[in-house]
Amino acid sequence: MTGTSDVFRSGAVADEIDVDTGEQSSRIDSLQATRADRVGKSMESASVPTDSDLISLCLTTRHRPALFEECLHILLRQTYRPLEIVIGDNSENDETERVLRSIAIPAGISVVYRRHQPAGDFATNTNWAFGQAQGSRILLMHDDDLMLDGGLDALARAWDATPDAAIVYGRLRQITLSGDTDEALTASLNQKQMQTAEYAGVQASNELAALVQQVPPNGWLADAALIKSIGWRGPKDIGVYADVDFGIRMARLAAGRPFVFVDQFTNA
Repeated sequence: MTGTSDVFRSGAVADEIDVDTGEQSSRIDSLQATRADRVGKSMESASVPTDSDLISLCLTTRHRPALFEECLHILLRQTYRPLEIVIGDNSENDETERVLRSIAIPAGISVVYRRHQPAGDFATNTNWAFGQAQGSRILLMHDDDLMLDGGLDALARAWDATPDAAIVYGRLRQITLSGDTDEALTASLNQKQMQTAEYAGVQASNELAALVQQVPPNGWLADAALIKSIGWRGPKDIGVYADVDFGIRMARLAAGRPFVFVDQFTNA
């Protein structure tokens, strides 16, 4: 990408925003209060110290401010701390940025945001977010995804129980455009993709878990160093199967580190 719009990092101290433009990330202080009533350049910029406990939620978005807002609110409802949310915005206008600026960020959560100019492709945006993440673990979300309440805590507990894990993930719930659960489709895909109780825990074969798509396309919690070394590939490289490709490459690179399935709905 040849340029960026406003870039900022937030802490959680005061209710003011100070934004600079250009290649260098700057720091802002975020709003204190949370809105719990809602459903919930650069690598050199180190406003948030690398922390073995810090989880980085990478959220990619493009021209869907309403979906972005819903996704972000439910991420803010997660109770795990410390938490970092890295937002890569491929929108060609500032609607999503204005939504972000209107939202109160709870204490204990930092936010990194960039609107790319010109907008790039999904893979480039995703890899930018991965590169900015300063946590030891990364969770990927897209703007049309939802983390379920308590989902991140469930994944973090499973990680604590298997600290050498490469990736931890739960059941994926299928929802309709109106936001309702499609029970039949959810049950069918959970069965087909080995997301049922008998497969809970450490998987016998990481490669099989990736091939049958037990590893969901989003909402997984994975080792940040592995994620950054693998990277995300787009349609020009792998066609429409980027998520399956990602899981397979992780299985190969994980070198014996387990894939862990949590028998709980964690995302949709």
